[in-house]
Amino acid sequence: MLRREAAARGRVRAHHAALLRGANRFHTFAVSLVAGGGRVNLQGARTRDMDEIVVLVSLGLFTKACWQHRSGQLLARAGLGADAIALTRCLFETTLALAFVLRRRLRLRRGRDRRPLPPVPGWPLNSRLRARLYLANIAFENDRVFREFQDIRGLRRFRRRAAAARSVVQQVRDGEAAIGPEWTRRLRDSRSFSGVSIKDLALSLRLAAAYATLYRYGSWSVHAIDLTHFITLPDPGRPPLIQLAPHEGDVASAVSVANNLLLVCVRFVNERFGLDRDRAIERHAYRLSLLDARG
Repeated sequence: MLRREAAARGRVRAHHAALLRGANRFHTFAVSLVAGGGRVNLQGARTRDMDEIVVLVSLGLFTKACWQHRSGQLLARAGLGADAIALTRCLFETTLALAFVLRRRLRLRRGRDRRPLPPVPGWPLNSRLRARLYLANIAFENDRVFREFQDIRGLRRFRRRAAAARSVVQQVRDGEAAIGPEWTRRLRDSRSFSGVSIKDLALSLRLAAAYATLYRYGSWSVHAIDLTHFITLPDPGRPPLIQLAPHEGDVASAVSVANNLLLVCVRFVNERFGLDRDRAIERHAYRLSLLDARG
């Protein structure tokens, strides 16, 4: 246990009681959109470019977003704000992936001049294709990891396991068949599920403001450039002060960021699956003073 941890946790829960209760209610509401009594509640999409693959990918990503939002709550309640902030970065990437799959119309752009990514004839960039791009990238990532094993001493034996090798090869073949050669090249070159960088994808999805603020803020602790959260650089001749106990710092920010990102996910799922929960969503957004990060 960290120094004075129990007392610090109690102070955090007491000081942020209303915020934590609101986040918990919002999380419970978000989960209720897709699951009730252990069953999936999705009522069906309103457009033709939604099929079983789109539903499965969307449901998986939304579930992941709910998990990450809940994890952030638990860390915040414990007074571990810096770690909760780190999770918001992960939640932002999950939000991007879900928005990528579910946005009705999407034109990908890249580079400083935001040039449109040329379309691929015969492969319209609708939700059906985007869901398959997401799945294909998982196969390509497995392939990249597996290939790296052969270059690292001590890991080469894993590369030689026939069953694992056949499984990865089949995953890659299925992925390539589902998205075609040009999209295969784009995904492999970019090492992403969209064919563009995270920043370019955020700009294309009209989440530029969220990228520049929420994502950047969450990156500090991930990349270990938040030293001043844990130690105070001393004046000449004086010892440094270190922060070992949990505390209130970053707690409110982490919870608010996570709420805003989950709101984006909730709105996409509500809209594309025709759940008709608009009024309830807006009530939660109003009570928690949430921004609409989606453009």
